[in-house]
Amino acid sequence: MAPNGAKFTAQALDTLIATLKNEGYTFVPISELIYKEGYHMNHEGRQIKN
Repeated sequence: MAPNGAKFTAQALDTLIATLKNEGYTFVPISELIYKEGYHMNHEGRQIKN
């Protein structure tokens, strides 16, 4: 087993993505999850409302 326990992650990824899509989930780039107006990013990478 890989030291981080991720030995089979790559093999399971296609099944995981297909299963989540079948359940109605969608995938977007992280940039779409970041508020661009009315928020700022602090030193920990957290979004803080202005």
